[in-house]
Amino acid sequence: MSLNLNELLKPIEGGAQAGSDLRGENGLNSLYFRLKDARAQARTIERANEASDEAAVVPHEWQVVQALAVEALETRTKDIEIAAWLIEALLRLEGFVGLEQGFNLARGLLERYWPEVHSIDEDDAAGRIAPLAGLNGVGTEGALIQPIRMVPLFPDASFGTNALWHWSRVQKAPDTPLGRAFSDARANAGLAAIRARAMEAGAARDAFAALTATLDRLCGPDAPASSHIRNVLDEVLDAYRMLLGGGVDIPRNAPTAAAAPVSTATNGAAKQVVPETIVVANHVDEPSAHAVAETPAPPPGPREIRTREEAFTEMLRIAEFFRHNEPHSPISYALETLVWRGRMSFVDLLEELIPNAENRKQLLQHAGIHANVGTNANASAKR
Repeated sequence: MSLNLNELLKPIEGGAQAGSDLRGENGLNSLYFRLKDARAQARTIERANEASDEAAVVPHEWQVVQALAVEALETRTKDIEIAAWLIEALLRLEGFVGLEQGFNLARGLLERYWPEVHSIDEDDAAGRIAPLAGLNGVGTEGALIQPIRMVPLFPDASFGTNALWHWSRVQKAPDTPLGRAFSDARANAGLAAIRARAMEAGAARDAFAALTATLDRLCGPDAPASSHIRNVLDEVLDAYRMLLGGGVDIPRNAPTAAAAPVSTATNGAAKQVVPETIVVANHVDEPSAHAVAETPAPPPGPREIRTREEAFTEMLRIAEFFRHNEPHSPISYALETLVWRGRMSFVDLLEELIPNAENRKQLLQHAGIHANVGTNANASAKR
């Protein structure tokens, strides 16, 4: 179900353009409380499934959340908390496409209705945007982070299968049933289809960057932290770079009527947000369904490597060669793991190589590095 952003962003008729605060309604038929209960039920079911190690299944209640949120935003109110709940539902039901639509919706509500847009606390900017802060998390990971890790990286896969969560484990232990199943799914999907999915992830990342810029402009120092969502989406794109190999510029898809670009009115003139260009990886020459423009082929023979990233790209090309020509060999997995670790920060690499915190502390002390370097680094990366 694609969102019609134009309808969702239209002013509410018959009164204030942002509608009314639905939290003031009482009774069993209150639209707000039916929506809130459906979201709570969905999360309860998910937590129960996680505790029992059952396969990830999207609870039906998320469809109820989506339907009720759309109804509320189109006909009754413009509300940040309801938009945040809708983003949670869209991520599970529509993957990266839904995530992009949700971020664009939230940005549109802020651009058009700030500061009249409703929320759980309307006393100040920080309270008004608190539901969006909860998606990222304050100090700890927020409501979107683990679900993003569970979005399938390949098309025609259900939520919770062949996702970033699985990819990170395959990198550490490729020669396992999980690793072989992941490799088979990758081969069956085809590179063009995987590239199209990578474009969707990149579009979601760009939409979040635009939302973050709007929050920074409107809220200043009260703007919420964004690093958790940004980092996990960057991890998704890094996974696609390793899955596809090589490098090519992939432009954003042209917006459709069902998911029009957000525009804001300024003195009667509409200002349209111009899509950006994202960079993900691809090494095939075949055209994709999205008419991707390939970069010119490099001249034959050895070429000079000028940057660290170019060196990583060459390593991934070599890994892809071994994956196709020697699928039984561990060489491709070893090279990809080296690139993955090479892109880590020093602190993350230490945690990867030395899981025991006390052993890491002793190593840092022997190297003459302050033992709380990881704590300081993580604190500075909050925003």
